[in-house]
Amino acid sequence: MIIDASAALSQVLPSQKTTSADEFFADAAGPFSAPDIFVWEFINTLLRAERIGVITPKASDSAISDWLGVIEISAASVALALTALSRSQGLSLFDSAYLELAERLGAPLVSRDFALLEAARRRGVPVHDLR
Repeated sequence: MIIDASAALSQVLPSQKTTSADEFFADAAGPFSAPDIFVWEFINTLLRAERIGVITPKASDSAISDWLGVIEISAASVALALTALSRSQGLSLFDSAYLELAERLGAPLVSRDFALLEAARRRGVPVHDLR
């Protein structure tokens, strides 16, 4: 079965819960599969929910571990590292991916995104500010 992030989030975030989702997951045995983007969409939504106080980082980490443990996804290995980077720098998961890659490769970061550029500077990554 292919599952998207909105379906998984229905079991994590109260605002996303529905009767039909609860009924489905009560009977669903899996296995589930999802494209790589599931990781990004799922975790980014959780991080946004954390920032407005809907869910705690501990609850997010638990949901991430739980869902990545039952869904076959090729990008799962970097999920928690990017989550921590996103939290510590206040970035979207997408921007964290660019920053993590620049750090890992020791390469300068080229961007027009203020928050991303500032986070890179704080972490000692050389930047090319195109604003």
